[in-house]
Amino acid sequence: MKRVLVGAGIALIGLGLGCSQSGTSPASVAPPGPAVTASATGQHLNGYVSDTAFRPMAGVRVEVLNGSDTGKLLTSDVDGRFSYTGFLNSEVSMRATKDGYVTRTSSVVTGTSVDEAWVFFRLAPAAPPVAVAANYTLSITVDSACAGFPDEFRTRSWPAQLTTHTADTVPANTQFDGRVGGGQFAPNANFFWVGVAGDYLAVSTEGEGPSIVEQVGPKTYMAYGGNAGAVIPSGGSTMISAPFTGVVEYCESNSTIAQYSDCYGNAPNAAKVQCTSEGSRLSLTPR
Repeated sequence: MKRVLVGAGIALIGLGLGCSQSGTSPASVAPPGPAVTASATGQHLNGYVSDTAFRPMAGVRVEVLNGSDTGKLLTSDVDGRFSYTGFLNSEVSMRATKDGYVTRTSSVVTGTSVDEAWVFFRLAPAAPPVAVAANYTLSITVDSACAGFPDEFRTRSWPAQLTTHTADTVPANTQFDGRVGGGQFAPNANFFWVGVAGDYLAVSTEGEGPSIVEQVGPKTYMAYGGNAGAVIPSGGSTMISAPFTGVVEYCESNSTIAQYSDCYGNAPNAAKVQCTSEGSRLSLTPR
């Protein structure tokens, strides 16, 4: 399972994601299916709390606001998780509070199973987030200690644009959708996400697998699935340069492959090289 940033992935929420590429952001991981009525023995609630920079939060006080368990109190653990079994449905709301953070209320989500339910919170610090929506250059460099990567592909840089994510479940001006250009990419695989908590900025290239996959040759791909984060330096420049934690993969085939996913399974003559070293590096620099 993956966790987003210092928990990568919530893709990031640590719920176990697949290997396909899509535009699914860390913030949008949620179980599918219509609401159902709780079983006679109740439902098991899985809860998760992170800050707006995707980092799991411990010690958050969570209270059930309505339903048969009104007033029940829970506390998130070091991984940002909490759970209990009760009688739950989509009309039940919960409130998350912690000193120094803006209180959030969220509704329980129920899935196709009558035995499970979920609730997610993303808390923003009381301090306002720095403004980051702009044009950037995004660069990722593979750790020099990782062998097997052609020199010309060890560092890849792309023009990138951030736009504000406006979902109701995300505090205002704290999450941004990124898109890279300037190259040829696998279908739906030129995305990344930025979360801001005060003056801390986090970047994730993990969605349902690596969210940036560049086709660097007719049969050759570079894929990036990981996270980086740092305090934005003072001085008026909004940028970070930080260790990239996750996986960088180079895939080359002697036979024609239609898309990056063909590098998996029984791909004909596919040669793959992976780097999971924290010595790789990501930078986001204003243009």
